[in-house]
Amino acid sequence: MSREISEIAKAIFIINRHAKTALKPDELYSMKKQAIDKLLTDKQAKKIGLHFSRQPKFSKQHSTLLV
Repeated sequence: MSREISEIAKAIFIINRHAKTALKPDELYSMKKQAIDKLLTDKQAKKIGLHFSRQPKFSKQHSTLLV
């Protein structure tokens, strides 16, 4: 994995961690989605699976994309 891809992966992790506790996480989740979509489009990442949460608590999203 190149250094640039590694830095993007770390940034996505940090964005996701902050989005989980943010009062209005929409912008953060949008930023995360854009970064993942760019990686997928540029063939620097690939989807390897999809995990569905059985009890997502208060979350609107019920699935997790594995990249």
